[in-house]
Amino acid sequence: MQLPGILKWSWDPIPRKSTDYGFNTWIGEKVQKTGAANAGPQFRPTLQMTWCFVPTSCPSPDYYGGERKGYNVYANSIVAITASTGKVAWHFQVVHHDIWDYDIAAQPCCWT
Repeated sequence: MQLPGILKWSWDPIPRKSTDYGFNTWIGEKVQKTGAANAGPQFRPTLQMTWCFVPTSCPSPDYYGGERKGYNVYANSIVAITASTGKVAWHFQVVHHDIWDYDIAAQPCCWT
């Protein structure tokens, strides 16, 4: 039995290992030291609790992208994570390599 409040999985919007999907979209010497691309608004589950939608922000440094070249997958995106496993089901990136701080302000609304 799974008790409420026990951590089942975690997800980092910045791929940290070379085996992670999208690792090659974060290019540069300091890419492992960059941060953000975080989820500011709350996550939103689908009604069936299948996916959890995660809206992400711009990676840091916000207005200078020279230390994080590439299109920085999962940043400035809506990411659907499979609720039971923590694996990314799909994602849509609104801005590639954001240098204007265009965070995703909200998650999609789900009625089905």
